[in-house]
Amino acid sequence: MRKRLNFLQFREPVRNACDIVLSIQRRHSSRILEGSKKYELRRVLPQNLPSRVFLYETNGERRISGHFTVHQIVIGPPELVWEHTGTRATTRERFFEYFKDSETAIAYEIATAVEYEQPMSLDEISRLEPSFDVPQTFLYLDKFPSLKAALHKRCLEESSSLARGKVALQSFRDRDIARFTALVTRHITHSYLETGPKYAQALIRMNTLDEDPDGIFTIRKLIKRILVSGEFAGFTVLTEKIGGSVKTGPTMLIPKYRDKGIGQQVRVALHEGLIRAGQRKIYCTVPANNVGAITYLLKSGYAIEGFLERHYHGDHDELVFGMMLEEPHGEPTEAFTRSSRKTKTVTRLKSISSSAVTFTQRIFSRDFAPVDSVWTRRQLEIAAGFKKGARAFKSRLAYVANIGKVILAIVLCVFKRGGSVKLVLLSETENHQSLTALIRFAEKSVLKLLPRRARKFYAHVPLIDSATVAAFVHSDYSAEGILQKPYNDFYDYIVFAKPAQDAKEKV
Repeated sequence: MRKRLNFLQFREPVRNACDIVLSIQRRHSSRILEGSKKYELRRVLPQNLPSRVFLYETNGERRISGHFTVHQIVIGPPELVWEHTGTRATTRERFFEYFKDSETAIAYEIATAVEYEQPMSLDEISRLEPSFDVPQTFLYLDKFPSLKAALHKRCLEESSSLARGKVALQSFRDRDIARFTALVTRHITHSYLETGPKYAQALIRMNTLDEDPDGIFTIRKLIKRILVSGEFAGFTVLTEKIGGSVKTGPTMLIPKYRDKGIGQQVRVALHEGLIRAGQRKIYCTVPANNVGAITYLLKSGYAIEGFLERHYHGDHDELVFGMMLEEPHGEPTEAFTRSSRKTKTVTRLKSISSSAVTFTQRIFSRDFAPVDSVWTRRQLEIAAGFKKGARAFKSRLAYVANIGKVILAIVLCVFKRGGSVKLVLLSETENHQSLTALIRFAEKSVLKLLPRRARKFYAHVPLIDSATVAAFVHSDYSAEGILQKPYNDFYDYIVFAKPAQDAKEKV
């Protein structure tokens, strides 16, 4: 039998690990969404503590009407929880009536709340997930992947669209297509390879989807219209990343609104919206010769985290700017320890095995951010299906290092816009000689399969992972910066890079 608590516990949620859908009556959800209810009371605590809660109204229209983010969860005897929450949760009479047969009370402390202009009806939910049943108390959103993808997009869309001050962000419209395409073509093409009208069309297509079907670190993209005092001023693109970060860009203002401090006001609106959506970090890349953008980002409180040489274009470098939207907290769920075994064979992945899926899912979740088996299998299937001469952008290859039938390391080679190839090295060995051999094998294979496409190799490596750091150093990679906790609350990452020409000389 569980021992009765005689004190209060204050537990932090697991950021970006799991969300729940909570059943609630309309009279209670309306108080949460309007901001007068600061604590939501419950008798049952989820095993996985959520950082974001979607509200399903069980009476009235039966719909998901909004969400709130969780600051912390208070657990203890009803008497002590009442002393802590008071009428910020409900009246004293209702509080003790609700917990009259309970030894433990649970109170979610609400950080931010967003009411949706477009609630998700039960009919819409059922179309996405025919097996959806209205929860008696709560359900984990991870069990309903189509609903999860749609709700996460709506969360980001609605949170970033709330008007604040002079500058507002609004949803993209069909009538914006021609203007958006023209702005991308005119203002982005000179700074990035593989852009122009085709790139604009790809962004417009992604804006209509609930997720990026080919993404590895990218979950989805949203195009937002920028309004200044109600008038159209430009566009920005939000790219939601695995682990709770959002990359912004391209951001384009029409001439009327340039050099007037509008960029900083757009940043304020973005920060407020992303905090309401439960995001941890915002970042962007800027050409190193764009003095205006660099100036307004520094004034907006961003820090320079990286200097990327010839990353998106062969003629100029890029700066990485980042800002944490909340204080990191918590501890890794798995210790960063591995064996010292040497690998015996390295092969290109051409078919999918359950062991490869299990290995990739587990190590990627440890080193970067939690992923499921569906996501993992999709990544490996794309890699295994690669054919020589295929279109490189968003394609990938994978290489497996074994000892017998045991997988010790896998490297995913992800082809990016402009000829960069990102190496995602996942390892269960700390033998850096074996990891160096795997990196060089992957480089050689990529250059053989795509001799004209690969322009640069790069990787993001956890700063704590000394063996993988050593492997990239021994493979002649240079450090181009340190990213502050881009994928989780625990690790900073070194950006390593190497011109493909340097690798060709070794082949």
